[in-house]
Amino acid sequence: MHFERTLRRYQLRNTLPRRVVLQALSRMRKPASPQTLRQWTAAHHTALNIVTIYRVLEAFASAGIIHQQPHTGNVLLCTLSANAGHHGLLSCQRCGDVQEFHNPALCILENRIARKVGFTPKSHVSEMLGTCAACTRSRSI
Repeated sequence: MHFERTLRRYQLRNTLPRRVVLQALSRMRKPASPQTLRQWTAAHHTALNIVTIYRVLEAFASAGIIHQQPHTGNVLLCTLSANAGHHGLLSCQRCGDVQEFHNPALCILENRIARKVGFTPKSHVSEMLGTCAACTRSRSI
């Protein structure tokens, strides 16, 4: 992943903390808490303090670079950033794997539901909890 290019594409300043957090999230490949990111940076780079990590995550969330899991609060890189509209997460409760999906029809439906009650959404991420295909197969063996 070209971290400088990603930051430029989202019109974010290219700073060491932002590059380090992007690197951590891309290498972890699983949702991470701010505390987990702090531990990773301490083990792999110059340690970032927790306040810096929260600020970086806030900037990334505003730009759409990351998603926050509704049920855990952990964050992960958006893998479908080129697809505007609704993004959803399929979270395996057994192994922790998270798959992202994009569904424009679901986005339209959620916006319609919100408008019916006078709510104006800025963004939304749905999350389905369950068991991934690999865990389902291993359970049946």
